Amino acid sequence: MKKVLFVLGIAAAFSFAACDSAKDCACDIVNEGDGTVVMRASEVEGNLDVLEFDGDCADITWSDYSGIYKTEVIMEGNKLKCVEK
Repeated sequence: MKKVLFVLGIAAAFSFAACDSAKDCACDIVNEGDGTVVMRASEVEGNLDVLEFDGDCADITWSDYSGIYKTEVIMEGNKLKCVEK
């Protein structure tokens, strides 16, 4: 009986971890130099969101973002600062 409960407990832990791996992240564009906000996520109706990101939202870079604001003019001197939604 103990073995069955142990196996069920492990299976439940793995299923919980697998379901919770991808995150939806809301991102602001901030200046790399002084950290001022260039564009807030709330101002562009979700167009700066990175959905179903496998990792920590704080680790998102321009290479992870594929939205309409990924242009050389905007990317130059700016970075994404993201938090979980």
